[in-house]
Amino acid sequence: MKHVCLFFTLLFSVCQGNAQSASKKWSFSVFGQITDTKYDKNARQNAFGMGAGIKIYRQLGQKTGLFTEGTSSVFGGTKELRIINGQPLIPKDGLESIHAGIQYRIYKPIQMATSIGPSFSSGNTDWGFRQTVLLSLSKKENFQFRLSFDHVFQDDYLINSDFGSIGYSILVRLF
Repeated sequence: MKHVCLFFTLLFSVCQGNAQSASKKWSFSVFGQITDTKYDKNARQNAFGMGAGIKIYRQLGQKTGLFTEGTSSVFGGTKELRIINGQPLIPKDGLESIHAGIQYRIYKPIQMATSIGPSFSSGNTDWGFRQTVLLSLSKKENFQFRLSFDHVFQDDYLINSDFGSIGYSILVRLF
């Protein structure tokens, strides 16, 4: 937990470097998300999820910016019990994550982002990364389609398998 706090303190101190600049360089967005599990130790049980998230973005230059976002997804699936080495393999009910990273505008309606951060599931905290492509659906970029790939490095004593998913979202900028 100390590492998580230190990471976000450093990120926001970089963002605060020009705090007196125009407020239009900051934005706050919300989004709804559908999550499709691509690989996991119990992918059949966690095949599909739905969730929501928030994003805070700070524009640094004409094409680059820093952001932090928090997401939360709830998973559905079969919830059948699997036994490995005499221990139950419990499926995920949900996954929460906090990511921070950099965003780059490739072409006017298309942006790419990469971020790292912790993910929380079933009482465990694991680190991961996210690659995101954003497609603006309006000229003022108030609406964006967001396609993200998440990879979470899981450390489980029962089975060695990381978690990967694709997220489909519609992002709405509030201000």
